[in-house]
Parts: sequence; C-alpha cells; structure tokens
Amino acid sequence: MSELFTADMHLGHGNIIAYCKRPWLQDGDVEELPEGRVRWVSPEIKEARTVAMNRALVQFWNETVTAKDTVKHLGDFCLHRRDSDEDAVYWEKKLNGKLIHFKGNHDRSREIKGMLGCATMKAGGHEFLLQHRPPERIEEVPDFCDVVLCGHVHEAWEHKWIGSLLVVNVGVDVWNFRPVPLEKIVAVVDKLQHERKSSGLGPLPCNGGS
Repeated sequence: MSELFTADMHLGHGNIIAYCKRPWLQDGDVEELPEGRVRWVSPEIKEARTVAMNRALVQFWNETVTAKDTVKHLGDFCLHRRDSDEDAVYWEKKLNGKLIHFKGNHDRSREIKGMLGCATMKAGGHEFLLQHRPPERIEEVPDFCDVVLCGHVHEAWEHKWIGSLLVVNVGVDVWNFRPVPLEKIVAVVDKLQHERKSSGLGPLPCNGGS
C-alpha cells in the first residue's frame, strides 16, 4: 500500500493539450493566435487528441497505482463538458486506488465530494504543505513547513525556491504523466535541500519535521 501524489490531469480538457504542448499534440493541429492563444483546425481533431490523452492518462495511472494505494490529486482533475457524461465520478471509476481531491481553479464538478483546500503532513523528516497553487511569498506558508507540494504551473518548472522554502510541482506535465510515490518525492526533496546546503546559498528552514 503506497501513497502517491499528482496534479493537473485535466481529463477531458482538450485545450490543455495545446496550451501545454502535451505529447498528443501533432504538427498542424492548431493555429497560433495573438497573445499566446491557439485555435484547433477542426473540432474533430481536438476531440481525437482529447480522447487519446484521456486514454493514456488512465493507462499510465493504472500502471502506476494499485487498488490498495492512495493518490492525493492536488487540483484540476477533469473538465466536465455539458455535452458529455464524463464527469469526475466517471473518471474516478476508471482509476485504481483511493483518490483524495484538493481543489484546483478548474475543479467545478459538484460530483467531487469532500475536496480539500490545503493540508499538511509529515514524511521523511519533512513537514509538507499540500495545495493546488504554489505560494508567492514565504509568509503564506506555516512556519513549521519546509516543503510545499503543488500543481497549477504545468510544465513551467519542476521545483523552485522561495527564500529557503522548497516548492515542488507534482503535476503530470513534469512527471511523465504519472502519479509520483511519496518515497520518490522525499528522495528528491532530500537531494535538493542537500545541494542547496552544500552550495552555501543560505540556511535551510530549521522547523521542518523531526
């Protein structure tokens, strides 16, 4: 039985394929518009790429997660289109394990029950804050936390430092579109914090975990 983390699956959300240049986008699928916007060349192409993404995300999830595992999804799980019955419950039934939802800015489905805004947890000698959006200032994070796990930023970055606070993006776009085991996250955090300490860039938080 394992605990895993992920974010930003955006199941059913075709436009995310174009915006984040996900692997299911093919040459000629979209036209570039001003201000970074895009337009699909046809609804049929958009639907085909969306179906391919959905199928792959479900496959990757079930190859990684067993029925006994728990996955904490840190926001933006799926897009519920009015012309489709593919709501959150539809997707949950296709995915292995127990799913715990954290609310993202695209999570508007009333079918998702008990979504969390944020939470803290201890693991591997660290105290983690879990939430969808990364913090902008260290003052937004409880003093006892030394790591933030988040989503929202997609492929923009894998991790960053806010002062001495480590923020790790667990979104699918930077983790090969699969949930990440807690043990791997702890190993990455240990490595990054060790590198920072060795580089002399500044002190690490002295309040993270025991």
